[in-house]
Amino acid sequence: MLSKYTSCMTISGKIFLAYKFQILGRLFFYTLAIYIFSQLWQSTGEIKSSILKVNVSDMIWYIAITEWGVLSEPYIYSRIQHDVKSGDITYHLLRPISYIHMILWEGLGTYLFNLFVFAVFGTIITGFISQSTSQLTGFIFVLFFLAIMSGALSLIIQTIIGLCAFWVGDVASFFMFYRMLMYILGGLLLPLNIYPIWLKSVAYLTPFPWMIYDRSKIIYTQNWSDCFTSFIGLLIWIGCFYPILTIIFKKFIKRIEIYGG
Repeated sequence: MLSKYTSCMTISGKIFLAYKFQILGRLFFYTLAIYIFSQLWQSTGEIKSSILKVNVSDMIWYIAITEWGVLSEPYIYSRIQHDVKSGDITYHLLRPISYIHMILWEGLGTYLFNLFVFAVFGTIITGFISQSTSQLTGFIFVLFFLAIMSGALSLIIQTIIGLCAFWVGDVASFFMFYRMLMYILGGLLLPLNIYPIWLKSVAYLTPFPWMIYDRSKIIYTQNWSDCFTSFIGLLIWIGCFYPILTIIFKKFIKRIEIYGG
């Protein structure tokens, strides 16, 4: 059974190789983002506060790591929305493979391929811009693994959003709202430790800090306990959202059976 899903993951990764211009476009945006924010941090100097003190090089690497996962993520919600609105999902449900698992594994295959490309390319570009690679010493594989967990959690949430198309039609606005919350509450561009205390407290009521900030701050904290905390946090949130996805999908199947899909 597992071989079916790994085949979906492998095939999706190979298919995505055909979209060379999309990959190049993302890499261009990635490079531009790192360069712009490197100039911003170099002009403002070091961030100093009673909670956080990092140098410019650390902040450049922080931005690079946060963007790894965000730009690597495929938009699987739109695929699900298309299948639901077109009715193609009824054909997928007849296959001897779980639809949501197929979507998740295909998305994970694309994500892993993108993540590897951004990790290699980002390390070269960020090392050149920051003139430092010491931040990666001993933590590169941990950062990569946590980014995979973060991507898996985001794909589960995207699948939930996509399935909601059965009830609300167009879910693009839901996805945009989800991404906006991820960027703000996840600490995509700024570490959460420089947020107001109340906003940081609100953020930690959501999965977003674990998806971006907690795994990315390891680049400057260089602390193994942070690695463990990030791993446990992501594991808990995956454990929360996957059952929700399962329940929604069962309701989805039941509705289709009622309406004769």
